[in-house]
Amino acid sequence: MAIPLVGDMMTQDPLLVDRLLEGGGPYQVDDADLDVYRRPFLTSSGAGRALLAVLQNLRLEQTVQEITDGLARWEKPTLVAWGTSDPWLPVAAAKAAAQTIANCEFVEMDETGHYAQEDWPEKVSEALIPFLRRMAT
Repeated sequence: MAIPLVGDMMTQDPLLVDRLLEGGGPYQVDDADLDVYRRPFLTSSGAGRALLAVLQNLRLEQTVQEITDGLARWEKPTLVAWGTSDPWLPVAAAKAAAQTIANCEFVEMDETGHYAQEDWPEKVSEALIPFLRRMAT
């Protein structure tokens, strides 16, 4: 986003939302669901400007290191439920991160992409509810 105005134009495009959500997995996102995410881009330039500011100020290497260090110190029971069809963050990377957490369970959700809660809330619930019940006892 270093070319002047290109970042401004790209982050103001409501179709960017569609492409991101639909590119996150092997499924078609309903238009009504997409509209929920599109709406902020259609009603104000604030959402796009905020996105651009995040992208311009993202210190990815430092952020990843902070997360990695934090996970290694995390002691609370943790569930990592991951979609096997996530095109951006592979299962192997998620498993490797989960293995650094002392008290962690890892669940693979078949045919689920990056936005599991959108496409397969039932699969998320199947992983989450038993975990929460075990934590409550």
